[in-house]
Amino acid sequence: MAESQTDNPIIVDLGDSYGCFLIGIFLSCILYGVSSLQAFIYFSRYWDIDSTRRKLFVAFVWIVDSVNQCLVMAGVWPALIKKYGSIVEVGSIQPTITHHSWIAQMVAFCVQLFFIHRLWIFSHKNWFFAIPMFIMSLFQIVVVIPYNIIIVSQGTSNSQIAAHWATSVVMALRSVTAGEDVILACGMILLVLKDGMPEYRATRRMISRLIFLAANTGFWTAAVAVVEISLVGAFPGGIQFLVAEIPLCNIYVNTLLANLNARQYVRGESVSDYNSTPSRLTSRTGNTSTLGSGGGSLFKLGNGKSSSQVAEHPMVRIETMKTVDAMPAKTYQENRYHSFDGDQVV
Repeated sequence: MAESQTDNPIIVDLGDSYGCFLIGIFLSCILYGVSSLQAFIYFSRYWDIDSTRRKLFVAFVWIVDSVNQCLVMAGVWPALIKKYGSIVEVGSIQPTITHHSWIAQMVAFCVQLFFIHRLWIFSHKNWFFAIPMFIMSLFQIVVVIPYNIIIVSQGTSNSQIAAHWATSVVMALRSVTAGEDVILACGMILLVLKDGMPEYRATRRMISRLIFLAANTGFWTAAVAVVEISLVGAFPGGIQFLVAEIPLCNIYVNTLLANLNARQYVRGESVSDYNSTPSRLTSRTGNTSTLGSGGGSLFKLGNGKSSSQVAEHPMVRIETMKTVDAMPAKTYQENRYHSFDGDQVV
């Protein structure tokens, strides 16, 4: 008879620590998969359209995001797998999580600079918005690096994260993040609507799409930053804020790629239509031919005498193709909003 196993007398609830950590990782993995798909769509669609500088920028952001994803996934390995059951390991700060903080902030900094540059172009190179936004972005990346150094230098316990000064730094950092992203989104919308809605329906449709895209530029990241601030304020002694902190980097990457991939949608694409119905020869007289229904043209190579000689000579069928622009002729207002390629607005 098999002996009954003795239960572990020490039961530790990790719901407020590694439980929140795992939830953040699960959300991050989902968003990383979406961003990888968007990166594939971007390179397959705009490889011959965008500049080399922009393609290198997108590749750099995606690679750094991939490194960040590996770090956050490696952060749960020691405590939950390699040293499972170790109370000391559960309460320790994992070095990979420390590195995740500044790497993720570097991705956010790059994406924010991209949108700041877009806002600067769209405002006719007005520095009124660009300089304050750049200072706010620089503040975030400057603060997060010494913050991580101080956290590690004062010990390896997770309790250092719950210190009063550390909580205040996180709340200040994410407050600036939320404020900057909202200002970027609102600034773009205001610039789009500065001259009102255009007269033509097709142009209004394009502007409406542009407004929708501009709203999604910063509101999602700002909303996640607000959630993180709320979690830090509600649980100052825990790491529940990781539920929002870990996937925030992936949201920035998805926002960037979604804006780049939506350019054709905002402009409106041209549609190609042609009649591919096979043409049929109804009668032939000498070198002339009468075509039935269809949009193609049929020509006979050589000189024919009668319809019985059709099979003796090769025929060349030429399909006619008509390209119809889905947008009407561009007006002055359309020219203002149609700068959607290269280093232009959107």
